[in-house]
Formats: sequence, structure tokens, C-alpha cells
Amino acid sequence: MHQICYMSRSTTFDEDMIRSIVEIAQVRNRADDITGLLLSDGARFLQAIEGPEAPLRACFARIRRDARHHDIVTVSDVGVDRRQFGEWSMRRRHRQWSIGNDDLQDDFRSAVMRDVAAVTDAPLKAMFIGFAALSR
Repeated sequence: MHQICYMSRSTTFDEDMIRSIVEIAQVRNRADDITGLLLSDGARFLQAIEGPEAPLRACFARIRRDARHHDIVTVSDVGVDRRQFGEWSMRRRHRQWSIGNDDLQDDFRSAVMRDVAAVTDAPLKAMFIGFAALSR
């Protein structure tokens, strides 16, 4: 089992486009036994993907070629004993923007906290919580 985590910057942000990407990824990931979590805040992405190494590397190669984001930084690329996101072929959380509405930020942060509650890798968990907390 292998896990890759990366951050990137969005080239353009279109909610329908992102929804379509996630829907396609969910189908493909299910077939390739890949699971993961994707966070977005309109400007940046944070994603962890995990699964068998060969299909995972092929998936990450497709992600790296995708022109809809840039400045891709691999945060970790490691073998793991167990999945941290075993339930989701691709779970996505997006930070909704509304000037002066901290409730939306709190909703995003709370949702991410629930999503990573069972994550046992403390640095990975902290990275997702930190992304959610700093997405303002």
C-alpha cells in the first residue's frame, strides 16, 4: 500500500469543472482501488491518495499533467501499513467563500475535522486540519 500527498494551485476555479473531475476520479479510483481526500479553497488544493503503488503512480502522473492546476508540490510519497481514507474512492471538501460569513469557514473546518477524525497519521491529519483552518 502506498500514499502520495500533494498541494497545488488552481489555474482557474470553476465549481462545475471540479465536480466533474471528482466524479470521473471516483469511478476510476474505484476501479484502481485508490482512495483519498481532496480539499480545495478556490485557489489551492490539498490531496492525499492511497492504494496499490503502480495504479497510484499512474493516477498521480495524470494529476501532474492536468493543466487545471500548477505549482504541484509533493508533500509525501510513502509506503503505508493501512489506508487512512479507506472509505472514499475520492472525498472532496470545498471551502465556500462569502465575505464576512465566518459560518461558512466554520462549516468547512468542522467537515474536515470529521473527515480526518479516524486518521491515525498525526502529521497527515494536522496538514488537513491546518489547510482548513488557514483557508480564509
